Amino acid sequence: MIQQHAMTAPIIEPLIKTMECNAGSPNISQVPSVAEDGGSRVRHFFDLSEQEVQSIAQQIALEFSNAPEFLEGVRRLFNCGYDLTAEELERDAMMFLFNSGLSFHRCNEPLIALEENLSPFIDPTRLASVLRLIWQSGNVGFNLLPDPARTSLDNYVFEADYLLNDLTDSGGFDPERLLMNTVEGRDLDFWHSLPRKFTVYRGANGVTAEQCAAGVCWTTKREIAEWFALRAFSDGDPVLVSARIFKSQVSTIFAKEYEIVVRPDCFKELKIKRRSGGHFPEDGEWDGEVTSRRYRRGQRE
Repeated sequence: MIQQHAMTAPIIEPLIKTMECNAGSPNISQVPSVAEDGGSRVRHFFDLSEQEVQSIAQQIALEFSNAPEFLEGVRRLFNCGYDLTAEELERDAMMFLFNSGLSFHRCNEPLIALEENLSPFIDPTRLASVLRLIWQSGNVGFNLLPDPARTSLDNYVFEADYLLNDLTDSGGFDPERLLMNTVEGRDLDFWHSLPRKFTVYRGANGVTAEQCAAGVCWTTKREIAEWFALRAFSDGDPVLVSARIFKSQVSTIFAKEYEIVVRPDCFKELKIKRRSGGHFPEDGEWDGEVTSRRYRRGQRE
């Protein structure tokens, strides 16, 4: 569940209410969920035709932009993407995200509005591809999830689990389905390098160890997690946690920062070895060699 966007919340209800017609209409399915009233029947939300869904989606999209490329990206979001390659899915996701005229840190807002109103009709594979692309915006934690320091732990965990389910269609497809090697990162190779079980780390500050461990952005490199815990511009005491996870628990990965998207079942708090955040680790990009050696050491922990 992505954070709510209030502007378009009223759109869907009046549109659905106008979808009334005579009982003999051939366009309405004979389903028990349709309410009858004086010879007319009111359409149930799940009875919407593909054309009607697309019409509502376009009206929502026009609240943000009328750019033809953006509107085409919205249309494709509701088409089946099961047979598309990772490259084709990312191409369509970019069409949707990068043509709305919004800044990259706000490009998730149309998706929020569409999910609020038409979530059951969005293709799950395409949704996961869009979420992966949004994830790389930099401030994604606060774009797709509430601030862990400003919300209850239970609410944060609920939102985090919902988001991870969207990334894999509740386990309906393998994360590898959306991975590829590009100039930005060798995500597919990084995925193939992961063993069945390994150690991940997460660093934060200004929160408790429990709040830190509830987050979904982890890394296989301890020094990267420590850097995030000790960033100079951050407030509060640094926190470092680790967890042992199975590859089957992972929702997605990014070679950059050795990032593993997961919410482990249990964790342990660690002492931070570094004295300050300093510069970001020079080997923050997966190189195919250091990672493998670290995993072998990690498995003996």
